[in-house]
Amino acid sequence: MRFGWRVFALVFPLIAGLSLAPSGLAQASGTAAEARRTALFEEGRTLHLKGQHAEAVEKLSEVVRIRKSPQALRALGLAESAAGKLVAAMGHLRAALQMATESGPASEVAPTKTALEELSPRVPRVRVVMTGEGSVLVDEVAVASTAEPIEVDPGARTITARAAGKVVFTKVVQAVEREVVEVRIEVAATGSLRRPLGIGLAAAGGAGLVVGAITGILAIGAHDDLEKKCPTGVCPRSEQPSIDGFHALGTASTVGLVAGGVLAAAGAVVFFTAPRVALGARVQVTPFVGVGAAGARVVF
Repeated sequence: MRFGWRVFALVFPLIAGLSLAPSGLAQASGTAAEARRTALFEEGRTLHLKGQHAEAVEKLSEVVRIRKSPQALRALGLAESAAGKLVAAMGHLRAALQMATESGPASEVAPTKTALEELSPRVPRVRVVMTGEGSVLVDEVAVASTAEPIEVDPGARTITARAAGKVVFTKVVQAVEREVVEVRIEVAATGSLRRPLGIGLAAAGGAGLVVGAITGILAIGAHDDLEKKCPTGVCPRSEQPSIDGFHALGTASTVGLVAGGVLAAAGAVVFFTAPRVALGARVQVTPFVGVGAAGARVVF
């Protein structure tokens, strides 16, 4: 029995230590993460003050990944704003304001509101208005075709419109701070050019057939006259002009009928094999008259 108690006395502390180890390790890990977060925050803020905004964004993004807070989100938004990433900056500042308003600290509400008010007018916006069925993409991201402007970063932005699975319009516009770019796209169905072409060929073929028929009738009449004047089948030399005229009418009739038939057949093939509709986009340019925006609005 004494041996058993000695074994228990030796094993119990070991078991107790193992059972408490996970919580201790988790606490140590959390403390290390917070320490790293604090160090990254200071590094990011220092880089931002030095004007190294892109590097500051990297550090502060990692801070937010470790743990979000109104202070970290506001710092990240300010660094992104200075780096030209205005859309991301607006998103992080809005998140910081919501978090500070809902759970504090209250001291973060006022400076975050001020940062948002200063940044919002700077953000370029694109307004895409499309009439007709289709979808709109800005930089390959689907957006709603609406009168509400879309926030974008400064620089080249690609506007694309699709209808019936086809790209019917694409345009690269320059988004500039404090300006609104408006793109109006009108998608309409228009007839295929092959159908009018088919009609034209068929009409030309029909005309050829008419000419061939008329000259054929005249050739028959000329042949009947020659038979009366030349009953033996041999015409005097004085009838040579009539004979030449008969041959000319016969040639014209043959050419007209053959060519007319070919053109009419080709026109029918072109007409009936042409697509019935094609999609196109019309782009309109109008002046800008806006409220709360400086500069000009460019409409494509």
